[in-house]
Amino acid sequence: MREIISALKHTIELNNIVSLSAPAIGYDKRIFCIKFDTEIKTFINPVIIQSKGI
Repeated sequence: MREIISALKHTIELNNIVSLSAPAIGYDKRIFCIKFDTEIKTFINPVIIQSKGI
């Protein structure tokens, strides 16, 4: 898990992108990272329980 998160954060910083998911870099896990200003937050096994609009 730590290896995946580290790879996600490194790729985000290296390529100056806003978000990235584990499947996008070859891992079959439900993990993604999002960059908010200077902080990168990690979400593990997210489940959408409600949505509204598009």
